[in-house]
Amino acid sequence: MKFILSFIFCITVVIAQNPVTQIDSVTGLPVTLNEIIVTGEKGSDNPGFGKKIDLSGGFGGYYNSLEEVVNGNFSVFVKDYGGAASAKLLSYRGLSSENSLVLFNGARMNDLRYGGFDLSAFSMSDISSAEFSSSYSASGDISTGGVLSLESRGEKSNGLKFTQKFDNTGLSSSTINGSLTTGNLQVSVAGERMWSANRFDYEFEGKINERENAHYNKTFASVSAIYTFKDFVADIYSNYSFFAAGVPGFVVTNNTSSSQASNTTTGSLSVLRLTGPLFTNSGFEVVTSYNHQLYKFEDPNVNYYKYLDYDDSKLNTYSINLKAFASFGDIKITSGYGFEKGELRDIKTALSNNRKETSLSRNFHRFSAGFRYSPVILPSIISDFAITGGINADIFSQTGIGSNDESRTSYSAGVFVSPTFYTPLSVKAHLYKTTRIPSFNEYYYSSVFSASDIRPERSTGFEAGIVIDDIKIVKGEVSLVYFRIETEDKIIWVPSMIALQVPRNIAKTVSSGLEFGISISILSDAVVVTGNYVYLDAENISPFGTTDKSNGKQLLYSPEHRVNSSITYKTGGLAITMGNRISSESYFTFDNDPLSTIAGNSVFDFKTEYRFNFFNVGQTASLSVYNLFNENYRIIQSYPMPLRTFIFLTH
Repeated sequence: MKFILSFIFCITVVIAQNPVTQIDSVTGLPVTLNEIIVTGEKGSDNPGFGKKIDLSGGFGGYYNSLEEVVNGNFSVFVKDYGGAASAKLLSYRGLSSENSLVLFNGARMNDLRYGGFDLSAFSMSDISSAEFSSSYSASGDISTGGVLSLESRGEKSNGLKFTQKFDNTGLSSSTINGSLTTGNLQVSVAGERMWSANRFDYEFEGKINERENAHYNKTFASVSAIYTFKDFVADIYSNYSFFAAGVPGFVVTNNTSSSQASNTTTGSLSVLRLTGPLFTNSGFEVVTSYNHQLYKFEDPNVNYYKYLDYDDSKLNTYSINLKAFASFGDIKITSGYGFEKGELRDIKTALSNNRKETSLSRNFHRFSAGFRYSPVILPSIISDFAITGGINADIFSQTGIGSNDESRTSYSAGVFVSPTFYTPLSVKAHLYKTTRIPSFNEYYYSSVFSASDIRPERSTGFEAGIVIDDIKIVKGEVSLVYFRIETEDKIIWVPSMIALQVPRNIAKTVSSGLEFGISISILSDAVVVTGNYVYLDAENISPFGTTDKSNGKQLLYSPEHRVNSSITYKTGGLAITMGNRISSESYFTFDNDPLSTIAGNSVFDFKTEYRFNFFNVGQTASLSVYNLFNENYRIIQSYPMPLRTFIFLTH
């Protein structure tokens, strides 16, 4: 049986360790952070259900990718298109990736073209922490598909790390990153160069085949700096990326030939953030970002365009966000304003010959306000109580394709209660309503046969649950959440008369279910057990024609049951982890044709780490085995997942 064999060799030299000063989110004053701890968000500052984790590569918790972080810690489904060069998109509670908001250092990262965010867009060496909040985050952002907040800030020691990775498919990757702290200044740099012949073994109809497409290569470089002044902190992050790959994707199940067409994307991202106090018990944050992407399409055989063998287009996005908060006794008030401008120029696709417009321009004015009121009520019965509320108002203007002007409003209201007889227990309930503006792609392709009249999606949701953040019998925490989401004017892509899928507002959907999470430590933290289970009932409930067979059927790529679990054993310098990912079957046709299913699967991963001293310098050696039993499975139609993969790491 064939399998992929990969090795990573990494050397780290530690010179010193210095904590980093940051701004406290409650007082607005600079504080020193020594570590970020994995924790749930019990406090009433976050009206949603959430979890924050450290990504600094601590003992027993090293992550090789952001996809692995999300899969292992949050109740979020990752749509993986297979292989190292493929897209990894979020899907929460049966919703598409466009509904999940992603923030990096406070700046919005969702791509204006398709509305989602690719988890492989950042290098893991750039991310120090990740936090996921359901529906309404502590930052005041309301999003039906949840809010994923990534940070580059955190504790970083002086040092240099070099990584070399290669495998038997032709993949080779070299990575270097390092950091230096002097006085109030901290500077970090990272760089990566990856390339591959893009040959990928997969199983089809009982046979091992090899998929070959255009070679791909990737270059990534970044620099970040943090400076702590007397009363505030300034940090800047900037990266450059270059990525070239084949078309249309990394793997197609039974396609062994190549069109020789390729996509090349060159981009840069810069984020500047200032945080500090305004006055007593108050603070502010200013975040500005600029994102540039240049897309080049080469089609030497002229298969896609009738007259062109080369084309390109540009996407530029600029944003600035201002947020402030103040506490007055029992009430905390937050407010914010954001401006975002995006331009996509020189659009040329297979449809361009029939269109006059070749560009899109979009402006957003975003206003937000929120409050948390936590009076003392019946202290003999209730130890903590809060009422929360928030509103996001967007003024939207677009010219070019889908020209229109409109405004939308999203709101949230919730309650938080913790009883005196058992303070680790908290009960939350949360009601919210949101509206999602269509992406550039949805506006563009919706006008193939009619005017560009596609409407925004409108969702109403409710969630309620309990969190126990300190189990007394054993050390750990437990959470159980019920949710229900109704979406009207749901945008789905349907086949057209020219064999091209186009987006239409033709569905009303309902997603409901349960999320259960648990984390337990026993034997003085020698054994740690974590897991989450998601039950999801996601259906279309509005037939769009007499011949429609999708009414009451499960939504695409939405497994009804998912379980992620792991157990870690630590003794001395040794840590051993066994992880398991279980998913029930899903469908890739709206009528749930039994011949068009993606089979359920159970995938095991294994990791072991060992810490030791070498010439008085702390070292860690680790071995990771993904897909331990060589499971042949899929998440998305026509995109097989990698077979057994070995990764060896020392640092």
